[in-house]
Amino acid sequence: MLHGLLKCFTAQRPSRRGRHLTYQRSTGLGFEPLEDRCLLSVFLKEPYVQNVGTSSMTIMWETDAAASTLVEYRQPGETEWQSAEGESGVTIHEQELSGLSADTMYEYRVTSDSLVSLPRTFHTAPATPRSFRFVAYGDTRTNPDEHTQVVQSIVQTQPELVLHVGDLVHNGMDAREWDPQFFVPTRNLMGDTPLYPAWGNHEYYSTQANDNPLVDEYFSLPETDPSSGERWYAFTYGNVRFISLDTTYSVDFDTSGESPERDWLLDEVQSTAYTNADWQIVFFHNPPYCSRGDKDLSGAHFPGERGGHGLQRAPPSV
Repeated sequence: MLHGLLKCFTAQRPSRRGRHLTYQRSTGLGFEPLEDRCLLSVFLKEPYVQNVGTSSMTIMWETDAAASTLVEYRQPGETEWQSAEGESGVTIHEQELSGLSADTMYEYRVTSDSLVSLPRTFHTAPATPRSFRFVAYGDTRTNPDEHTQVVQSIVQTQPELVLHVGDLVHNGMDAREWDPQFFVPTRNLMGDTPLYPAWGNHEYYSTQANDNPLVDEYFSLPETDPSSGERWYAFTYGNVRFISLDTTYSVDFDTSGESPERDWLLDEVQSTAYTNADWQIVFFHNPPYCSRGDKDLSGAHFPGERGGHGLQRAPPSV
């Protein structure tokens, strides 16, 4: 059942980054363009959690009509909700919650005008080292049924966070593909578990001229390098330092010369956050070496467009 408020709106919506996104509604028989008309205001993307910290969590969601941004949250058993209010008149909503307790469960719900979500839960990151479970997977594009089955298995393992090594959808610059290929299959996961993506080559694919990657629109990621546009970043969870690289954009990840991403990575591996971690895990889309040479990062095939995906673990001595 769809719950919402009857509103009039146009097909183009301002994004959180100051651009406009054009959407189509799935009718079950195909895609119907959202032209100027009156429709029920609904969640296009149900609330999901992002960028977990020891004292913070970011909540995101998308509505089909421009609306207000409000998140209410509390610890289980509490009767009163705390609230955090964000920008009004937007369709892609992003609200950070701060001042939270470390390693603690919270329940939350979001409100956009008269549209109210069902409560979900999230867990903040631990402030001291302890064991935890995370999942890494990727290349989920094009096959939503199989993606849904994989997510069901992931949910059963109850991870505290998830890494995605790229190629989230087939055409990453086409807004129509993100719901059926990614957000619908992951809605039972991302509502309470933060997911961190690495950029794959399909994040740069487009069927339209002059499109821009939508990963930055739909994810709130650590901004550890202002020049990256969140295409590469690092974060700490417990006693693990995670590093995400964009290995598909060869201009910025050029091992033979200077580049913003290379410079940032060299600084990162000398940082206190990196050296103090018991484990350092680097994840990215392309493996360093592969049985199929045109799919790896070996020098003979770099730069250039590559496929494949990779997860690399560095031992504590590195």
